[in-house]
Amino acid sequence: MATWTAVALLAALCHLAHGAWPAYEFDRTIAPGKLVLTMLIKNEKENLERSLPKWAKIADFWVIGVDDANTDESPAIIRRHLGHIPGRIVKIHFDGMGPSWTVLVEEGLRWYPEATHGILADADFTPLNSFDKRQLDHRCRKHMFTIRSPEGTLRRMDWVYRNLPGVTVQRRTHQMLIVPEDIGTDCPALDDHGHQSTQTMLDLVLQEYPGGYQDRTPGKQQRYISWLLKDLDENPGDGRSLYYLGMGYLDLFLQSGNTDRGALDDAISALQRRADIEHSKDSYYEERWFAMMKLGEVHERYLNQQTAARRWYQRSISLDPARADGWFYLGQNFRLHSEGPEHLGKAWENLAKAASLPLPERSLFQWMELYSCLRYIELLRCAAGLLNRQREEQHSFSAPEILLLQDSARKGVAGCSAGEVQDVLPTIEQVRRLDLPKKGIAKQGKSNGNLNANRAAVEEKPAEEGVVEGAEEEEVRESPSEAAERECLRAHEDWTTALMAAVMLVASWLGHSWGGGDRPSVVIGIMLGGYGVLALGYADFKLIRILEPA
Repeated sequence: MATWTAVALLAALCHLAHGAWPAYEFDRTIAPGKLVLTMLIKNEKENLERSLPKWAKIADFWVIGVDDANTDESPAIIRRHLGHIPGRIVKIHFDGMGPSWTVLVEEGLRWYPEATHGILADADFTPLNSFDKRQLDHRCRKHMFTIRSPEGTLRRMDWVYRNLPGVTVQRRTHQMLIVPEDIGTDCPALDDHGHQSTQTMLDLVLQEYPGGYQDRTPGKQQRYISWLLKDLDENPGDGRSLYYLGMGYLDLFLQSGNTDRGALDDAISALQRRADIEHSKDSYYEERWFAMMKLGEVHERYLNQQTAARRWYQRSISLDPARADGWFYLGQNFRLHSEGPEHLGKAWENLAKAASLPLPERSLFQWMELYSCLRYIELLRCAAGLLNRQREEQHSFSAPEILLLQDSARKGVAGCSAGEVQDVLPTIEQVRRLDLPKKGIAKQGKSNGNLNANRAAVEEKPAEEGVVEGAEEEEVRESPSEAAERECLRAHEDWTTALMAAVMLVASWLGHSWGGGDRPSVVIGIMLGGYGVLALGYADFKLIRILEPA
């Protein structure tokens, strides 16, 4: 409990200092950089009205390319919100993102050479915060920022570049920013493996909104695919173009009501070619990982080829075992397409692994709802079948498995909506009533659903540490007094949680009053304080129920 309290206090202090936005280390001794905003637009008045007032607080210069076929008042909106900042509107004859954006990058350097950095931004990218411009380090090649999608997923974009000659934007869609390799060799940063890196993260977070011009224009998918095919003609075997070509054909298949089998075959072909390309500087491994995930989904849902689907899920796990997605989908597949107790046990093993993994740090495809809700719900659905078998004395849960189930029940209720958790409520009640063997924690029993998830999904992987195969589990039932003691401890934890929530509320309010904190920090603080009141009341209720005479 002390550890949790320390973590909660640290979270409160971080919330106070940064208004709930990310904070990265940087060299505070260098001079702040200057930023030129570059943007491509066509009939984007709604997005510009929302995004440009925010950009006006960040950009030092701007160059916005307006499509020569633009018909709305976008140019006037640009001048209204950015007219007080040095900038230019450039008329663009659109030939895909890469060639058109390269023109704007060159114009930014031509007119504003005093800018140290430039940023590529879509019209529907709206800043949620500002950042310290000392993070714009002239010694680095590029910088990354965080994008929050309309669905709530997070990804990183390396679209901040040094404003120097030779910078280009490649590909007509899903473009890539290219900075000459002789730039950024002195960047004071290390990657995850301890090697020198040429780019760092900014604190900047942008919200992406739906309904951009490309989304609103008829024939988007066909135009999108034609650009990808043109890029592949110029650069055969390009991994990024192959990945997005596969996803484009898959979208065509779905738009046809799952009837265009030719589009599905083209999607599978492109995604398989992408999955076979090893990681390189031109072929990002996260796209390869997601291609494997999609191939598993296609074979499971649209071809009903479950063996092939499991092979693709296993390949995705082998490529990136720290992500919960592959374990989740493999376990869900075994549950939904179960052919007997053995498959249910494999479902449990993989879903237990998915439920136990922390959120890894990745740039793309971060499915936040999986980590906050779905993995717990799916584990409980699997547990429902195993609980039925336990009543028939064909299965028994070990102590660690019971702890994992009870933890998943708590997190599922906390992280899911009422509708999402509805079908597992009976299972949650059963899980809460499971007896926890006290001594069984040290002697983990071998059962049909133990936590050795690696064995099910990836062959020749070592067993999880702490699992003693073949040990018998000692069942120790609690006495009424012991049960009451345990409930008192749980109530005390609830009370402590409430106290920490109150600390967060006070910290947020002080940050607003003394440190000029922003509105989001206060709102979040009030929400935490409300939670504190409810949690405190619930804790008192539990203590009264526990301590009242029988």
